[in-house]
Amino acid sequence: MTTPPRLPEKEWFTLEEIAERWKTDRETVVHWGKSDLLHISFRPGRERGKPLLLGTPVITRAERDRFEAEHQLGPNATAPPKNPSDPRERRALLNIIGAMLELIKSPRPGRDSNNAVIAELLDNWPEKYGISDRSLRAKFAEATRSLNDDD
Repeated sequence: MTTPPRLPEKEWFTLEEIAERWKTDRETVVHWGKSDLLHISFRPGRERGKPLLLGTPVITRAERDRFEAEHQLGPNATAPPKNPSDPRERRALLNIIGAMLELIKSPRPGRDSNNAVIAELLDNWPEKYGISDRSLRAKFAEATRSLNDDD
């Protein structure tokens, strides 16, 4: 008896699918998105005979996996946390801190959200190791949790 071929996993998931997987509700998933803990993308769509829809909110597979590893959810919960003493991780953190210091030295309007700061960091230092959209989102979320931790 032969085993049927394994189909590839989807590239994106609806908020309802993610909520079911994480055993929570859709509104909590939306809250995490609005709190800059989770990146929600929009997949444009078109229904037969209807104009282009604004888009369906979705979570990409990569973002789902990142969030699960970071928050120890689902099958990705076993991913070990990064070791800050690792030279590459240390370099990434120092580059992020250095870039943030430069932003602090020149305050300006519009830096009122993580998204705005991330966009400016990516514009100013696109080639620096550790300064990527995904890395910054993960580090900002981790830093916010650390500040809010009562320990």
